[in-house]
Amino acid sequence: MERSNEVFEDLMPDPKQPSLDEYYKKFKSSFRRVWANKFLWFWGMFLPGSLGVGFNVDEQFAKLNSRKAIDWQNFIENNFNYISLFLLLFFILCIFIWCISIVSRSGVIQSLACLQNAKNKKKLTCRVVWRNGKKDFKNILLLDFFVGMLILIVFLVLLIPVAIMILMGNQAGAIFLFITLLLFFFFFVVFMNYILQISTIYIVLANVGVFDSLVLSGRLIARNLLEVFKLFCIFFLIGILQGTVFLLIIMAIAPFWDKIVSMWLDLYVSSFLEWSVFSSFLMVFLIIIFLFAKAIFSLWIQDIWIWWVGEIGGNKNETEDEEAIREEGPITLAAVVRKKSPIYSE
Repeated sequence: MERSNEVFEDLMPDPKQPSLDEYYKKFKSSFRRVWANKFLWFWGMFLPGSLGVGFNVDEQFAKLNSRKAIDWQNFIENNFNYISLFLLLFFILCIFIWCISIVSRSGVIQSLACLQNAKNKKKLTCRVVWRNGKKDFKNILLLDFFVGMLILIVFLVLLIPVAIMILMGNQAGAIFLFITLLLFFFFFVVFMNYILQISTIYIVLANVGVFDSLVLSGRLIARNLLEVFKLFCIFFLIGILQGTVFLLIIMAIAPFWDKIVSMWLDLYVSSFLEWSVFSSFLMVFLIIIFLFAKAIFSLWIQDIWIWWVGEIGGNKNETEDEEAIREEGPITLAAVVRKKSPIYSE
């Protein structure tokens, strides 16, 4: 089933603005949908998002320093070639994961859009996610590159006045200006993340180009600032819940952490092979916990985004194309909602 460019037709001229109660109900239903469709969990690991966990191991590394078990400078000098190879492989791995992330985003968005449509009875699988996700690879790649470069350019531009003040000898003013600009940069990154999320949904479900998706996203945000604020609050609550989950995990591990770190350092001194095996198992264990939680929360947020764009954009009317959905399965906004957003009418 081919996607149509005629996706912004027959929409509500005055889309409904959800109440806080509706946001709360969606908050719950989205989580239930993500939890029930476990085939998406694998792909959720590759969705954008990050979770930070830190442990205080200063005391353990202080012991290491006193024993002089590691001379990091000599280690780097003696193993420079291996470190360079590792960094190269790590860079290649990052590119590979980025490519998988692009396919994952497209496939997950299409799948979640269909799951939100109660009339769709098509069974979804990991293979369907992969097959449908490859269709928008080029456009999402260009979108990621454009947004990433814009964020980098803005960051570098903001550093210019700070650097000038440092060169002029005004250290206190430079610090104050840097903190102020850093706050601005934070909100700019949040804004660009919203633009990226909405633009990706338009590219995947509406089959529009990169430039058109950016224009549509900017207009949608500009005309619905209150709804954007509501959404920001929801994601803030999800972030608190996210942090709480990891805090509980840390509290569960904390009683054993000192012993684990001590064992890790002792093995490094006594046997590099045993240290490598132990480090590998420990890393795999931590990565599994991290990726599982990341997958659930990332899918949850992505489901809310899809609903929000459809709801705020006026994509609410049913059409005859829904019969095709029931027969052929998940494809696009053209098939799932096929409506005209008021942001397109100037």
